[in-house]
Amino acid sequence: QNTNVRMLYEPRGAQIEALCALENSRAEGATKGLVQAATGVGKTYLAAFDSQNYKRVLFVAHREEILKQAAVSFRNVRNSEDYGFFMGKEKTTDKSVIFASVATLGQAKYLNRNYFAPDYFQYLVIDEFHHAVNDQYRRIVDYFKPKFLLGLTATPERLDGKNIYEICDYNVPYEISLKEAINKGILVPFHYYGIYDETDYSGIHVVRGRFDEKELNETYIGNVRRYDLIYKYYCKYGSKRALGFCCTR
Repeated sequence: QNTNVRMLYEPRGAQIEALCALENSRAEGATKGLVQAATGVGKTYLAAFDSQNYKRVLFVAHREEILKQAAVSFRNVRNSEDYGFFMGKEKTTDKSVIFASVATLGQAKYLNRNYFAPDYFQYLVIDEFHHAVNDQYRRIVDYFKPKFLLGLTATPERLDGKNIYEICDYNVPYEISLKEAINKGILVPFHYYGIYDETDYSGIHVVRGRFDEKELNETYIGNVRRYDLIYKYYCKYGSKRALGFCCTR
């Protein structure tokens, strides 16, 4: 058995369209761009393909599991182990591709030449770009001077109305909505049902923008009517498998 055989990772479908759009955008002189694409289209792989010809790349995200997944994608595309993490206790600075958490790299004590010169990275990826108006993201974006900055997001509309487009010079080379992605056969179609639930939230206190957890638990736990409601609709729509989301998980 030959263990040297490796998978070839090639862009597909919408990724190919996006790559062409980004190339054209750079040919026109753009140094920043935002790609808006539904979750599941493969934005991380897109970033890995698009940044392939750049020697040093910085990938910034706000959760460590996103960074770890991104590292796998980039390793597959670049076929290289020349990467490291800048998050938590890890402070790698001497690799070609660095995966950094916003919370760590966004601190003033790390944004200086002791760690990275402003022009160290030629290509900068900001994942979940709709967060980029936050202070820590802004510090990172303002500090580095890459040849190209790629913003990625599935949800460009911010509830607070802050303008994320300004940060990428109002340049959106490519976008594909959830509906388009389903119509193109990239994503699986689904039905969405909203079910009315009589639970009264008006008496629950709000602490730091969230419902008080203790009071919320008291409202939910042992709420037989709510259990019956959930089970009734679970039976009605005939699903073989179900996934329950919990706010603390």
